[in-house]
This record gives sequence, structure tokens and C-alpha cells, in this order.
Amino acid sequence: MPGRQGRAERGIASVRPHDLSGSLTRQSILVAATTLVVDCLSFFLTSASSYPPTWRWAVLVAIVLVDASLATAPRWSGVVAVAQAAVAVVGAALLPGGGGPPPQLNSAGLLISAYRAGAWLNTGPAVASLLCLAAGTIAGQLLGGGDFEEGRLLLDPMANALLPWLVGRYTTARRASSPSWNSAPSANSASDGKPSPKPSRRSAAASPTTCTT
Repeated sequence: MPGRQGRAERGIASVRPHDLSGSLTRQSILVAATTLVVDCLSFFLTSASSYPPTWRWAVLVAIVLVDASLATAPRWSGVVAVAQAAVAVVGAALLPGGGGPPPQLNSAGLLISAYRAGAWLNTGPAVASLLCLAAGTIAGQLLGGGDFEEGRLLLDPMANALLPWLVGRYTTARRASSPSWNSAPSANSASDGKPSPKPSRRSAAASPTTCTT
């Protein structure tokens, strides 16, 4: 009906761009904070007190920095993925011997950064980020010196890097190809009658793990 259609268009037009930007920013901060808490608690619960305090605090600061970077703009997704992989490798490589089983470092951060890379980056940078995260996961296991089954060298990179990366790619492609998403008028087009442009890959997926540029 014309009356309902007019009210619907006014409702869509009332959603201002800065409101959406603020919502995405808050969501990205929430995801980054939750990831940081999970990684820090996991590190404290799995790192033995026999490890030198200097090493424990240095690794903790590195985890905080790379997990906080998950709240940055989508264009930094590749850099964040490389930083997450670097922490996993360097932290395991510098693990002091004789301190007990290797602790968990930034498993949650690796997973979320893989999702971001898959969702927001173009094919080349996205694949490069995936390979970097997978290599970081494998190297972290080998350098940590812990006892693990050989199958984990394949399963862990698939679970912590490949799977969330694929989910990110699928989510973005789904949003971009959705008829309801492409046909929905924007705040500007609702008032002037012009069709809204087709969203790009970076604008199609309103992911809670990202914030606007």
C-alpha cells in the first residue's frame, strides 16, 4: 500500500550514515575486547608460574596489542593478520625451556583476524593473509615444543585459519549477491528516487568484527 511504502521509505531514510558508522565501531570494539579477554585468560591459565616473569609480561603485552588492533579499520585487516601470526611464532620461538607445557598465546586473535581477512580483503591480499596465518599456526606448534599428534599440524590451521577465512568470504559474497540488500534504497536514494549503487566487497558485509574507515 502507498501509505505503508511511504512510512517504510521514511524509516530507511532516517537511518543516517553516522549512526551506522557508530554502531559498527562499537561492535568492532566489543569483538576486539572479548578476543583480548579470552586470549589473556587462556594465557594466564595455561602458562606455568615457572616461566620467567619478563617473558610472560612481554608476551602478554604483545597479545594485548595485536588483539586491540582487531578494532581497527577493515583496510588494515592484512596487517593485523600478519601481526597475529608473528606473535604466535615469536612467542613460541622465545619460549623458555623447562617451564612446563607451552601456553596458549593468541588463538582467538588468529581466528578473528582470519575472518576479517576473508571478509574484507580482495582475493590476492586475502589469500596471502590466509597463508601467513596458517604458517604462523603451524610454526607456533613446532617451535613451542609441546607434545601433539601429527594430525594437528593439518587440523589446527584448518580450524583456526581456513575455516573462519572461508566464513568471511562466504558472508561477504552472500551480502553482495542478496537481492534484498542490493534493492534496498539508501538514505539518499529514498528521498530523491534514484536507485542505490551496488555495494562493493568492503561495504557489503556489515560485520561485527570490523569498523568503518
